[in-house]
Amino acid sequence: LGKDDRALEAARAAVEMAPDDAEYHLTLGRVLYNCKELEEAVCSFKRANELDPTSVPAEKDLAQTLEMLDELLYDKREVITTHGSLRIRQTAQEDAGPSTSIWEAGAVLAYYIVTREAESGHGTLPNGVSIRGKSVLELGGGTGVVGLTAAAYGAHVCITDKEDAAVSLALRNIEGNLETLKPLEGSARAKHLDWFSPSEDIFLQPWDAVIGSDLVYNVGQINRLRTVIKALFLPAHPSRVLLLAHKSRHDVVDTSMMQMFEEEGLTVNEIPMAEHHPAFCSPSVHIYTICKAKK
Repeated sequence: LGKDDRALEAARAAVEMAPDDAEYHLTLGRVLYNCKELEEAVCSFKRANELDPTSVPAEKDLAQTLEMLDELLYDKREVITTHGSLRIRQTAQEDAGPSTSIWEAGAVLAYYIVTREAESGHGTLPNGVSIRGKSVLELGGGTGVVGLTAAAYGAHVCITDKEDAAVSLALRNIEGNLETLKPLEGSARAKHLDWFSPSEDIFLQPWDAVIGSDLVYNVGQINRLRTVIKALFLPAHPSRVLLLAHKSRHDVVDTSMMQMFEEEGLTVNEIPMAEHHPAFCSPSVHIYTICKAKK
């Protein structure tokens, strides 16, 4: 056995012998940290802190380990707003799912909100209405980059996703950006939402607007989106608006999506590229406002 292995074996044995000794858990945590077993080290430092809440070393070591773990697990991207930068975590692992990464359409929509709310003097919503103070539902929120940008400009946002990992990540991003939401009194929360069995309470709430980016990227997802659209645009919500950023990848997907909107009695208007953020725009990413067709 190497030096680290022997130290780890001894530290584990000490904890087994005296499981309620905070110092032994602290020592085990430090050995695990040196062995790069960071997740297990976090558990040891937390246990040391529980056994001795006054232990400053355990608290400091826990904070240091969590910070290192955070750096290994996540990349961070910034969205520059009027009131400071949002720091958005996304998963760094190569096998991470799409819902825990920031995609191009999300970045384009986030910076469209910045452009409309801060730089152009016009609001994000149709007819130049500001998003400030509005209740907003985000579909397929993933990291929460779009919803948090809206919240930074004073919206009250519920970020939803069907993936538990995405909801957990969005919650972390909310917690890490609370100071940036304070100036305009915005707020954000995150919640699980499965489009195949949408929770009635979410769709019955009086949302002023719904936002989403990259909601469909193959034909098989069109009917899933249709289920949500039907719930969102019930007769009780004739003025509800969907602000959607969509990346064009396949003509058949784009055509099928537009056909679905038409079949559901919705009007789709594309926002001119000239109104997108000049540095965060793409010829393949389109932003649409979608609402009930007027009879």
